[in-house]
This record gives sequence, structure tokens and C-alpha cells, in this order.
Amino acid sequence: MPARILLLHDDAGSGAAADGLTPGVRAALARLAGEGAPEDELEASVLETDGSTGLPLLHFALNRMARRGELSYRAAGDSGPLATATVTVPINLRETDPEAHYQLSRFALVRRIEERIVIETAMSPARMTIDDARVLQLVMALATPQRTEDLTSTLSHDEVSALCSLLLGCRMLAEANEDEGALAYWNFHDLLFHARTRFGRHQGRFGGSYPFRGRAEPLPVAKPAMSDDVVELDTPELGGDFTAILDGRHSSRDFGDPPLTRGQLGEFLYRSARIRDTYDFGGMEQQLSKRPYPGGGAVYELEIYVSVRACAGLAPGLYHYCPRSHRLARLGDSREALLRRATQPPHGAPQVLLTIAARFGRIFWKYESMGYALILKDVGALFQTMYLVAEAMGIGACAMGGGDSDLFAAAAGLDYYAETSVGEFIIGSRAKEDQR
Repeated sequence: MPARILLLHDDAGSGAAADGLTPGVRAALARLAGEGAPEDELEASVLETDGSTGLPLLHFALNRMARRGELSYRAAGDSGPLATATVTVPINLRETDPEAHYQLSRFALVRRIEERIVIETAMSPARMTIDDARVLQLVMALATPQRTEDLTSTLSHDEVSALCSLLLGCRMLAEANEDEGALAYWNFHDLLFHARTRFGRHQGRFGGSYPFRGRAEPLPVAKPAMSDDVVELDTPELGGDFTAILDGRHSSRDFGDPPLTRGQLGEFLYRSARIRDTYDFGGMEQQLSKRPYPGGGAVYELEIYVSVRACAGLAPGLYHYCPRSHRLARLGDSREALLRRATQPPHGAPQVLLTIAARFGRIFWKYESMGYALILKDVGALFQTMYLVAEAMGIGACAMGGGDSDLFAAAAGLDYYAETSVGEFIIGSRAKEDQR
């Protein structure tokens, strides 16, 4: 039997009847249990039983399985499994071009998880587990550009082709120069850090999952004094408007009625993020600017996008804030998915979501190795400024813990690797119980 890629599901077909799937789709899904089945055979069986109307239902079911983490793709040969990729979205499988040169992606990561060797990448949420040690020999050969026909290995030609197709579908194999276009600006560790600290491109848990509860005691809220040789510090008499703003700053996830106004939104953005001045420094080619919040090297790579659900005097939609001219450029209506992602029950949907994006090429043009870390420091500085401005204005505000950069890039029509989200902040009118 020639090597091929099989789709698998450990609990295939469970609940299929209740989901209203056609007989052909239910039968196809049942085949995914055990040894699995190739995708083209599944499609052929559905076409034979249900006709063309069954194919959308099949792909809908496969997509749902993937998002639940229940679908995997396995390259298998005569001797058994070679490698198995678990996914959270279906991958686009296609045969490799025998005349094209392929190379292991420079963003691919080979590491150990428990007692298995896996390959991961910041380019996709797929995780490939190595089932046969000969696959690692193939990976080593792909350190240099190769045609699949020229790859020397103890694997058969069919096995090499199946493995390369799976690697390509998981975006672990590069078929073009990755040092061109927006990807050229990215270092391996920067892109990995970005992808793994946002929703969407990894299979790990996200946020407050308390992984060490029951395994270790939490650290104390304040570190004990490190010696008995201490110096008492004077306690100042606090007062004044700025102290009140600092002490009053807090997060608000629930907002009031009537909603924020266009005037308040404009004041908030002007006080937080406008460009006050631009200048050149030291003969460098990169123009710099001055803004209300501090930015590393005065580069200011951050951009603000405004998703409006409820704002008096401003139509709902997605906007880009222009800090030089202090105005909003409307991008369309693609805001609903972003607002849903920013809604955390039992709290209601935000009135206004501010998505902080970074133009990565602007910061990476100057800074190497520290570039992405600097972006996050700039986000923190902007967040603090926004909190203080919101407190001074008497409006509600809350920084969000994470977001989906792929979702935002699609909504705003951006190239994920050139510019996408690195932070989220919600604002709105204060609820009555939150007013001070």
C-alpha cells in the first residue's frame, strides 16, 4: 500500500445523528476511527451517498472537530505511522511539486513534550509528533533546499512525498524564500513569542488556568524583607488632582447608559495617543515623533483601531485612528467578531474596543533581538496612559489580557506578518455603581 495521509478522530461519529448530518457524512466520519481514511476517499464516499450537497456538511464537521482538537492528520507508510499532526483548524493538503525546492521553515521548532519529539511553528497552530525516527533524518536533510525526488533517506519515495505534503500543509516546510516581504523582519523567537501569547496559533491553554494549583503554594503578595538592615522611608502627604487620578485608576468591565459620546472618544484619543510633533535625529533615516505616552526610541510602531458598538454621534463600525491629523478612517463593518472576542461573561459587550496593533517592520528596522519585547513594553506604557486619561475623564476602561491576531488581521484587511494586534483595551461610559 503506498504511503498516504490519513485523517483520524478518536471518537469519530459521536453525536453525529443529533447534529443533523446526512447518512453519507455520518458514515464518512465513522471511518476516521481506528486507522483513519484519506480526505479524498471521504469526499468520494459522501458524493456517492449524498451527492454534492453533502460535501459542505462534511467539511463543516471536519472543521468543528479540528476546533475541538479532535482531528489529526497522519502520514503513514508500509511500516506504519510516520508522523501525526494535531490541528485546531483543518490544513490545506496538497501534493509537492517535483520540480520545486523545499526547505525546513526557519520558524520550525523541534522539541520534546513528555516522551515524544514534536515539530511546531509560529506559522500555524499545528503540532506534529514524530512516530518514526527516520523522519528526523528527513528533517535534517531539509536544512538545505531540496527537490523531493533528490531527498536521500531510508524512507520510500511515496513516504517522503507524504511527509513533505504534511509538513507543507502544516507550514513547517518553506517553498519560497522566507527572507522576503514582511516575514523578513521577523526573528524566530519574536514570532514564536507573538504567536504563543495570543489566541489562535497554539494548542496550549490560555490565560488564568492555574496550572500549579495543588502542586505548589502561591508566592506571597509581597516579597519579605531580604535583610534586617533596613532604612525607614518618609511617607509623603498625598494630595492634588494627579494623586487622585493615580489612586483612583481601576479596571471597569461593565459600562453605563447613555454610552460614550464621539466627543469623549475624540478627547480620550487626543489625550492618549496623538502625534504632538515629528523630528529627525542624528542623521538617521527613520523619522521619529513625540506622543503623550513614552515609546522605545521614539519609533512609535503602535497603531490604534477602534471597533464601535455604541458611541453617540458615531456610527458602529471599524475605524483606524490617524494620530497625526486626529481623525478616524472608517474601514467598514467587520467589528462583530472582535467585539465578541472582547466580551467576557458575565460582563456585557464593550461599547468601544481599542485594538492596539504594531507595524512590526518599523520597530524591527532599528531593533534586533529585543524588538518584540520592546513592542510589549510600549503597549504597557500606552495602557497606563489610557488608564490615567480614562480616570481623569471619568469614563470606564479596562485592558484585556489577550486577543486573536489572525481574527483582527482578517477584519482590518492586514498582512499578519506586517501589522496585527498586540493588545486590546475597552472603554465606555461608567456604570452608575462605578461612579466615584
